[in-house]
Amino acid sequence: MEAVYRNGGSPYPANYPGNGNIGIYEGPSAASEDCLIYTTIGTDVHAGNASGPVIMSIVGNDIVDPVSGAVMCSRDGNQLVERVRSGGPGGPVLFTVMGRWIFDGDISTQGKPWLEVVQYFDDKLLYTFQGAHVYEHAPYDGEILVTATKPIAQSNQMRKLVISSLIAAECGGLGLYGEDEDEEHEN
Repeated sequence: MEAVYRNGGSPYPANYPGNGNIGIYEGPSAASEDCLIYTTIGTDVHAGNASGPVIMSIVGNDIVDPVSGAVMCSRDGNQLVERVRSGGPGGPVLFTVMGRWIFDGDISTQGKPWLEVVQYFDDKLLYTFQGAHVYEHAPYDGEILVTATKPIAQSNQMRKLVISSLIAAECGGLGLYGEDEDEEHEN
């Protein structure tokens, strides 16, 4: 039931294209190779295209340094609510994912009235996955931060947490512009 709820009422797609090899482009389009910032091949994430350096590897529920093998971040939770923790299990929560929404830090709504919960979720919302795009905050008020070469809205939890880490420059991710944060990309 958790998997069906997480995917908006549809069963979890076993071979969903967004869980395979993808390119991630800065901005609203995947048309310009100049905007390619990450490529995921198998369990490795490369800076830029597939010939770029591997900046993180995925091993089970962990994001590890590809050179030392040290755990940089770990995923925990269930199909409904997932978290990525800095430094491995027990570390501080960087992100919480619920369906297609990524929230800042850990979320707790226990004891809050309904209207406060709505405002709390809005305040904590960082990213929304929709189609092949990741929006800053929500599609109705945020810009498209990145576009993947395949749909990612129903990707597995680990894929969403990895993409969020890449965007936010966490767990080995380089952020939206790679190592040069001042660089501007035109689409």
